[in-house]
Amino acid sequence: MFELGEIQRLLSEVAALVKTGTRPDKRKAASKLQEIAAIASTLGFTIQPRL
Repeated sequence: MFELGEIQRLLSEVAALVKTGTRPDKRKAASKLQEIAAIASTLGFTIQPRL
């Protein structure tokens, strides 16, 4: 699934940004985490079984 690969890529970027510890990089990391949350939410609705 493309979405899982995208989440992995974003997590790697978040980890690198957090390691630097600068304020701008922390803001970028937070933005990427929000993007991950949006992807995960959409993916959850997509794969959720319908009753």
